[in-house]
Amino acid sequence: MANIELARAQRYQHALSLVLIDIDHFKMINDQFGHHAGDDALICFAASWMAEKRTHDIFARWGGEEFILLLPETDQHHARQLVERVRDKMLTKPMVAGNNRLIIKFSAGISAYTGSETFEQLVQRADLALYRAKQQGRNQTIIAELPQCEKTEPEQPQRSAH
Repeated sequence: MANIELARAQRYQHALSLVLIDIDHFKMINDQFGHHAGDDALICFAASWMAEKRTHDIFARWGGEEFILLLPETDQHHARQLVERVRDKMLTKPMVAGNNRLIIKFSAGISAYTGSETFEQLVQRADLALYRAKQQGRNQTIIAELPQCEKTEPEQPQRSAH
């Protein structure tokens, strides 16, 4: 499905963003409240995203407590707005696990499709941004840098004539 969306974005020169999302300190939920609570947290987390995404957006579990979201027709600015809207809802509506109320926090990395990269390259850039979000304190969203070949060259200082 991702390759189809990349091909569509490239052909029609439309925006496409990819978000990698990782639940912060998920092991602590399993350790402190049990694996059943961890499973409930994953289900609640996914349900929150499913409720906010559009019909044609693609949301899937990427592995463990990591998820992927592919947003056709969406630039990185609007992708970030969606991520922060979900974050705000999760921070204000704790999940109930037994007698405990859990606030699920997450880190996210966003990459915007450049029109020439593969799905794997798009994921790799989002993953690096996610890693930076984790390094910089978690519970935040980082937008990936463009690949080196996509960056504009800095202007060279002009030499003055003597």
